[in-house]
Amino acid sequence: MNARQDFPEPEIIFATVEGVMDTLQSPNAWDADHHDGDWWTQRLDDADFFHNLDRFDKRAILYAISRDTTHWTQDVRRNLRNAVDAEIAG
Repeated sequence: MNARQDFPEPEIIFATVEGVMDTLQSPNAWDADHHDGDWWTQRLDDADFFHNLDRFDKRAILYAISRDTTHWTQDVRRNLRNAVDAEIAG
């Protein structure tokens, strides 16, 4: 999978962990290999990162989502609020 069609996909990923973490923190960022957060989300999903989350990891994600107030997480916050509302309503 290539994030940008004008850059060939490298056989070796040159991005650093720190660079990827910075990329994941900003929807407009790219790593050293020109991969964005969407590319890394798919790559981590393909590697079963999300499947292997335990309850505490999921709690940490919910914590981060519920604390964030940027428009980047607005849809998932709305979905979370609706799910909580549905649980409360029974």
